[in-house]
Amino acid sequence: MRPIDFIYRFDPERQERKPLPENGAAARRLLEEGNRLFVRWIESCKLDSGPPEQHRYIVHYNAEDLGLPGASGEVVKQAPFAALLGCADARVPAEIIFGQPRNNLFVVRLAGNVLSDECLGSLDFAVNHLGDSIRIVVVLGHTMCGAVAAAVDTYLNPWSYLEETTTHALRSIVDRIFIPVRKAARSLRSSGGIEVDRSLAYRDALVETAVFVNTAQTAYDLRRSLDEIDRGDLQVVYGVYDLSTHRVRSLPQHRPGSDVAEICLADAPASLEEFEALTNLMAFNSLA
Repeated sequence: MRPIDFIYRFDPERQERKPLPENGAAARRLLEEGNRLFVRWIESCKLDSGPPEQHRYIVHYNAEDLGLPGASGEVVKQAPFAALLGCADARVPAEIIFGQPRNNLFVVRLAGNVLSDECLGSLDFAVNHLGDSIRIVVVLGHTMCGAVAAAVDTYLNPWSYLEETTTHALRSIVDRIFIPVRKAARSLRSSGGIEVDRSLAYRDALVETAVFVNTAQTAYDLRRSLDEIDRGDLQVVYGVYDLSTHRVRSLPQHRPGSDVAEICLADAPASLEEFEALTNLMAFNSLA
């Protein structure tokens, strides 16, 4: 295996300021391309040959990214182009997996990426006080989420609830994920038949489906909340970071291969009917 480099680079001779994305669509493309670059860098770890640049992943910083003061000594203004709600899992650092430097993402993280009042308040602050730069709002889940798994295990065995969730604070997170778990279970039965829950792989399929459903539901709720505070013009998207492939995707996917073009952030569902159809598709893909 060849040496590989993950580099944050500041070049004092390269001081141009990175322009903000023009709109939500451009912001989404920038995040997706950042994840593609990260995936290529990860996959280069498996290679023993190839040009040196194939084994080097560089995130360029300018003076503002570093927080260097301006000519008159003023502090750099906060100017993220995306607000992001993600899980607190230590394996899912948003800036790294999207290839973004400092001051590009306003990140709120809570176990299970649930939309608590505190999370919504933080995102409300970003949207209303950093609105000049915010172009998009992202909800990011991840595979094998421990909070979702705890909700699934309690759903499958209610007697484990008090044993698995020993404090009221922990239960407050798990309780919020019960509805996505039930929706996932119903969709799995619709796609796989009434005997689907007798399969040895059922729990894993339910956890995977529930991760995607929970993320999409949070995006749906967040989209409605932004409409209520008169910021419905903001694009709200969701994605799930796959801990195995390092890709951000909008649907469970089991196809072999390493095509990074499958990386995708998807629009938050716009209606309950759209959300139900999406949930059924997620369940179908989990069973494929």
